[in-house]
Amino acid sequence: MTQTETIIPLVSILIPCYNAERWVGDAIRSALAQTYEPKEVIVVDDGSTDGSLEVMKSFGDAIRWESGPNRGACEARNRLTALSRGEWLQYLDADDYLMPDKIAKQMDVVQQTDCDMVVSPWVTDTEGTLYAPDIRDPWVSFFESRIGNTISNLWRKEVLLAAGGWDPRQLRYEEGLLFVRMLVTGARVACCPTAIAVARSVNPASISHQGVLSAVKHGAPVVDEATSFLISSGAMTPERRFAAAMNLLRQARLLWHLGDKAWRQKEQWANRIDPLLREKLRGSTSVYGALYTLFGFPLAERALRLSLRVKQIGRLVLRLA
Repeated sequence: MTQTETIIPLVSILIPCYNAERWVGDAIRSALAQTYEPKEVIVVDDGSTDGSLEVMKSFGDAIRWESGPNRGACEARNRLTALSRGEWLQYLDADDYLMPDKIAKQMDVVQQTDCDMVVSPWVTDTEGTLYAPDIRDPWVSFFESRIGNTISNLWRKEVLLAAGGWDPRQLRYEEGLLFVRMLVTGARVACCPTAIAVARSVNPASISHQGVLSAVKHGAPVVDEATSFLISSGAMTPERRFAAAMNLLRQARLLWHLGDKAWRQKEQWANRIDPLLREKLRGSTSVYGALYTLFGFPLAERALRLSLRVKQIGRLVLRLA
């Protein structure tokens, strides 16, 4: 190799599969169709009881695959990481797929920024909703849930391993925990707003179908870990403080609607994290902010619910007029 030649990084596209016979073929085809080269595609069957393994085998030498007992998504991703040879990692759930130029666009950003992770949007196949990340401050983006997701982001293997990889104890919001731990290690984050992954909502075996209470239960400790790190390291800016408090307030609202008394602790902690929370909300333009500062949490929720009902009745009256 001459001095003018550059090494083009290998990207490993890693697909964990559990009972996704109907969809894993599409996921593999979208991985093989990536315009970026060089790439490798590896699939781990996580103890499927349907015909997933037969679908994987049908791709022959185009992919590498392995089959083992069911150990969960994070264990499967860690096994895929161990099997990978790439400097960069693309995780792809077996019921999702990638647009053909997704990785190529992200690797262009890597070359321009020398980052450790590229966050990107994803779109839902059913609703067509686009979820766009925002990383002006990665910590604020984390608290606002604008950090991409498992399949939409591209991860530098070395930094991901330094952060501990995928934690098998984290049953939901596992990419959020990994994101936080990568930030703690000093990972540099860049954004590619035009690289698209597509998330399906069709597989009942997917952990994304476990409900709101489960999401709060598993996501809350990740928020706690991030908040504690920022406070202890002296890195908690006013913007991060407000974003963390608002995340806790959103958790409180969800728990209140579910009838879980833990909402009180969440609200109290939100106001401890940011003692100026009510004052900031008072100065905002949101209806909820005004209701919260006037009436407090439960009355604000009831007033908002009543307001929405009045609007619905008003729309109904207009349609009948």
